[in-house]
Amino acid sequence: MLCRRLVYLLYSSTMLVEPISAKNHILDCGERLIANKGFVGVGLAEILVGLDRIPSAQKEIDALLRVDPKHIEARLLRANLLGAENQEKAAERVLRDILATDPACAKAGTALSDLLTDFGDEALSDQRLPQAHKHLAEAHRLDPENLDALAYLAATEKLMGDPFAYQAHLEKLLARGTDLAYAKAFEIHTRSLDKEGARRIITRVEREGKASSTFWFLAATIVVANLFIVAMPKGREAYT
Repeated sequence: MLCRRLVYLLYSSTMLVEPISAKNHILDCGERLIANKGFVGVGLAEILVGLDRIPSAQKEIDALLRVDPKHIEARLLRANLLGAENQEKAAERVLRDILATDPACAKAGTALSDLLTDFGDEALSDQRLPQAHKHLAEAHRLDPENLDALAYLAATEKLMGDPFAYQAHLEKLLARGTDLAYAKAFEIHTRSLDKEGARRIITRVEREGKASSTFWFLAATIVVANLFIVAMPKGREAYT
């Protein structure tokens, strides 16, 4: 943490010192920092990414991985860059490789869950339901806190005609009790063009006293995004 903070401060405080110069200055400060220079490299790479200097960031990551091919933070950053460059499959391979060597790596699990959720969402939109279910079930397993994965998994099961799995995951989602969770439950029915189901979610939210302005904003965003109009129950005027 010390090394990363020093690199950042040296760059941002003057706006005259290049990140590379900051790194070199830190490495000259003594053996303590030199022993930790891999961490400096990750911090430097992150700064370069923030400055949109991707080729330079890639060089730093490559240098780290030449020294330590299993460097977790460097591999995570590489996966992030691959995803940003629309190389999702390559990013997936990097993340799976990290988890193969370190199954407890929470950052890799969360990142892979997010990536698989995107895959599942795309497959769901294209009505490739078995593929969507495969991606989303794994995404939910990797990160149970990923509400998108949970909601889209329930939506997929609804469309696949599996009412028991759908209802179980819907209730699991609603049990979170947050505005976002309720909005995601509403989205499940919106995406499947189930007006009655959408109305039931709204009624339940109102009955439980959870119809906050945030929920209504999220619900309206979902309606617009899906080009789907739902007749709101009486009482919605308070939230418009």
